[in-house]
Amino acid sequence: EAVSVFSPYAMWLSFRAGMIFSTSSDEFFLGLAKGSVLMELWHGMPLKKIGFDDNVSKGNGTFLHKFGLEMNKRFFRWKSFMYMKNCWTLTSSDFFVQFLQTAFDLPKERILPVGLPRTDALFSCKKESLVEKVRIEFPGCRIVLYMPTFRTGVWSGKPFNPFTADYGFNADEFSDFLEKENIVLLYKPHFVDLELGQNLSSEKRFIFIDDESYSELYNFAGQVDMLMTDYSSIYFDFIATKKPVVLLPFDLDEYLKTSRAHYFEYSEIEGAKAKNWQEFYRILEEKKYSSVSEETRKKFAEYLDGKCCERLWEKIMELSR
Repeated sequence: EAVSVFSPYAMWLSFRAGMIFSTSSDEFFLGLAKGSVLMELWHGMPLKKIGFDDNVSKGNGTFLHKFGLEMNKRFFRWKSFMYMKNCWTLTSSDFFVQFLQTAFDLPKERILPVGLPRTDALFSCKKESLVEKVRIEFPGCRIVLYMPTFRTGVWSGKPFNPFTADYGFNADEFSDFLEKENIVLLYKPHFVDLELGQNLSSEKRFIFIDDESYSELYNFAGQVDMLMTDYSSIYFDFIATKKPVVLLPFDLDEYLKTSRAHYFEYSEIEGAKAKNWQEFYRILEEKKYSSVSEETRKKFAEYLDGKCCERLWEKIMELSR
């Protein structure tokens, strides 16, 4: 049952809850949940700096921002899980523990090495109707899922559009490429950029994806043949499938300056990288892509194996004793 966050009933539920599960910082009114265990599932392992470490987006790092953080920590702890005393979170590998500690101000023992429950769906056998339909309509095709992350410029009315001449995009060239390579490209923008992509909707091999297009996103993602992304945390999840990923850091320098700083160098991420659409075409035409090495998979996705829910449940049972 879903209830409004600030309704009296929601507050009553928070007050009574022994454990609260969250995936972001604003799903609950936490002012009455002081005795609860908060299990912060979060929504992605960090390449880009998050939480207390983010000093780029929304004016973070300024004196007023730091002052606001301190005031929230002292007087408004209910505003975010990051101020909760009994907060826990999860990691997909030991590599990310160092960043989660500083981002959420958590001791190492509060970061559980159990993997991420949502990624279990990557290994599900449930059929997604759209994927099945595409494979019937385009026999032998490669289904490529494109999921770029959002840029903070969208908050000022500047959503990210990768389908522009700035990145070497030409609609006719794009259409010819998809046809020649027998590719169907599924475009799933970040929800803040959902209005984009409609300009290509007439191209039969380009399919705009929204929440109505699938029954479960990660079940859907697990059934495609390849992922395209840029700085999104889905990279760290998808590599557990051992399928190829092609990276499109079209605006890397601008992104680092105006959206988010990174915890480590982007060059450390394994995968074929394209700076524009022409480079992307060449990578696929010449098959200069592959699944990541076993070393990289273990570095970023060691605990992603379809059994994360089971391990988390075992940990919850330990905490409940």
